[in-house]
Amino acid sequence: MSRVTNALCREIRLRANGRCEYCRHPEAMSAVPFEAEHVIPVKLEGPTTAENTAWACFRCNRFKGGAVAGYDHREQDVVRLFNPRRDSWDDHFEMNNGVITPRTRIGETTVAVLRLNDEKRVEARRTLIKQGLW
Repeated sequence: MSRVTNALCREIRLRANGRCEYCRHPEAMSAVPFEAEHVIPVKLEGPTTAENTAWACFRCNRFKGGAVAGYDHREQDVVRLFNPRRDSWDDHFEMNNGVITPRTRIGETTVAVLRLNDEKRVEARRTLIKQGLW
């Protein structure tokens, strides 16, 4: 596995403005450090470069794992996940009272695979929003 250097980690964190590029949780409000995540996993021959990495909270990184797609049960097909390097967050999601609402099938699939709206995550976002920390 290719190691993400400290310099690359700093670049990724700065580019993401200290937020998870999937759920937008602010790193400063997390008890667990964020991580550089391979958008296309190393096991699928994704390179360890700025163009193939994202800043991710622990939960998003773990739920995404090596996935690049998920299964859409309604349409019964495979849909790729949100790619922070080529997609705009606002094109695929919106925030509604702490709930990340998908706007597209890519958004729906990403919300499901990364479990972006599990109860604890939504409550944490609502608390930060109420405190003016989001």
